[in-house]
Amino acid sequence: MFEDYFKRLSSAENARGVLISLREELKNAIAGGAVRIGHVFSEEQEEVLEGLLRSDDAKTRRNAALILGEAGARRMSAAVMEAY
Repeated sequence: MFEDYFKRLSSAENARGVLISLREELKNAIAGGAVRIGHVFSEEQEEVLEGLLRSDDAKTRRNAALILGEAGARRMSAAVMEAY
């Protein structure tokens, strides 16, 4: 469902803009019942988002943290806390 976003993130293409779009898509998917909180992203996708928590851009870090939180990625909670 979110593979295209992660391909774009992996190619270092405007990470902030991609994260904003991904966050909106995630909100819609959760609201529509298309995904279950806690079972949204693969481990590899969560690791991509974890890497973005170390970005030099504060808004990129913020969006990555919000996405992980909204997705219920509990495995990443320590990484989010460490980033902030």
